[in-house]
Amino acid sequence: MKGRVSVLPDDLSTRGRHNSPAALLTQLRHKQFSLRSLVVPAIGLAASVCVSLAVGYWNIQADDREFNAVANNHRQILSDGLRKYEDKIVALRALFDAAGHEIGRKEFEVFADELVADGGAIEALSWIPRVGRDDRAAFELGAVKGGLAGYHITSFALDGKPAPSEEREEYFPILYSVVPSGAIPIYGMDLGSEPMRHKTLDRARDTGSFFATPILELKTGAAGRHGFFIVLPVFRQGLPQEKVEDRQRNLMGFVQGVFQLAPLVESILHSAAAPERMDLYVFPGGANGDALPLHIHSSRLRTTPAEPRSLGALEAGTHWSGELAIAGVRLAMVAVPFSSRGAFMRNFGALAILAMGLVLTGLNQFYITRQRRAESALVESEGRLNAIFGAAADGIAIAEADTKRVRMVNASICRMLGYSREEMLELSVTDLHSKEDLPHVVEEFERNAAEETNLMIELPVRRKDGSIFFAQASTSPVMLGGKPCLMAIFRDVTDARAARENLNQAHQQL
Repeated sequence: MKGRVSVLPDDLSTRGRHNSPAALLTQLRHKQFSLRSLVVPAIGLAASVCVSLAVGYWNIQADDREFNAVANNHRQILSDGLRKYEDKIVALRALFDAAGHEIGRKEFEVFADELVADGGAIEALSWIPRVGRDDRAAFELGAVKGGLAGYHITSFALDGKPAPSEEREEYFPILYSVVPSGAIPIYGMDLGSEPMRHKTLDRARDTGSFFATPILELKTGAAGRHGFFIVLPVFRQGLPQEKVEDRQRNLMGFVQGVFQLAPLVESILHSAAAPERMDLYVFPGGANGDALPLHIHSSRLRTTPAEPRSLGALEAGTHWSGELAIAGVRLAMVAVPFSSRGAFMRNFGALAILAMGLVLTGLNQFYITRQRRAESALVESEGRLNAIFGAAADGIAIAEADTKRVRMVNASICRMLGYSREEMLELSVTDLHSKEDLPHVVEEFERNAAEETNLMIELPVRRKDGSIFFAQASTSPVMLGGKPCLMAIFRDVTDARAARENLNQAHQQL
């Protein structure tokens, strides 16, 4: 707008500057320009704020999605790890299923020692045979002869100490046991003498599969340890097991694993990527809001362990929860985010975008001015190029560097080749040469396009009617519509080439 005023004659641009219609119009345009110059920064500022808020919200959502994904991944890791411990019990039963003879104590201990080398998650692995009332005396005598001095079938007493078992129809005493902690195994303890364990044995026998006790506090060792017992029935080989009655009749005994919950969880997570930015809490399945965790796995970023919190307190804040299961034991896992990053670092992206938006808004006017000047120069340049194209006596053609499609031609090249302009724009460089010359022409074209320098080449060209003539082409790299192209100026040198060849022949004859 300022340029329009400056092109007026001096007498019109200076005379009556404050009261002439032209001066008033100029002032009005200046005011409009000033208003627009304020609108653009205002829009830029508003856009920057909106984008920064959107990015901040997106960051929060992205953090939530990442947290949920990582928490669920660790639940899956724990679930897979628990199934591997189930496999240890299956492997122990396979020892009895595969043997064609009675398993001895030494054979059992050697095999079980390989299964318990896992960092304390398994407190004991045991073999619990089924003993009938009439077989009790012979069974106890056989255990003593097998190396267990003073072996007797005992039961759980109220004071927690073993006591001689009262007479019953059948017993399920511990005969073999491997205790990796170094504690003395409780040989002879009848699991059928305690109601909860007896119910667990019955359920495992009737289903023919795993069954476990609820989470309980382990009596042996240090206080405050939680765990559970898993039993798996072993049936007599070659006898039916399809019906419940068959399994009850043909039961031979149980293999048992005693698990400590805390070492079990820690051993599984230790072998995987332990969570960094979250704490994991493990509760009994179906626990109420007042329940305290059975185990806490603290984030590795903590300097002190996470404090116990009730299930209700954890669920009142940001959290993720899922279920774990091992042999019918249901556990609830709750993940709570923990981060050492401050609020500034969490929102750094949004703040950076806001700052960048302000900078870009400040540069916007300068960029627009340069853009308009560049557009004007481009229009002027294209006008000059079109004028050169129209006035040139030599043939001029522009083709894309990658596709070799003809993009622009002048009238001279159309007359030279016998095509109309529309026909030329449907062709590519390969259409203008014979098959014999095409490999050489394509090689020269690609070399010229790659070197991006002005070159002069001489090559055969095919007209529309199929006739061939020789042209001298001067090539130059150009940009057309934002795409790299190659411009070639053609000059027919067929006559000059023939004269040169005649001269060469004359020289050779002389």
